[in-house]
Amino acid sequence: MSTNFVESASWPDDIKKEGAEYFNNWHFTDKPINWNGLGFDNPILNDNSINALYSCRDVLKFNGTDDTSEKSMMMRLTVHIIGDLHQPLHSSSYFSA
Repeated sequence: MSTNFVESASWPDDIKKEGAEYFNNWHFTDKPINWNGLGFDNPILNDNSINALYSCRDVLKFNGTDDTSEKSMMMRLTVHIIGDLHQPLHSSSYFSA
């Protein structure tokens, strides 16, 4: 497991390589982009990077308990998700003819 801030940013990708798939949808948000006026029936799923950040925020807020392992995991996910959101292919889906 990664132990410093820089290594923790890649931790979600590291666990994917080990077969952990439960955070897969938290790596992206498929926001439709369509410059050709095409119709599509592809709603944005709730299980995505934006809602994942809300989940991380809720865990990281002080709630009267101090579950450091859960907060540590959510902090790692927060750093990774914010990095992923700055990559165009992690935040949109292009539709064309």
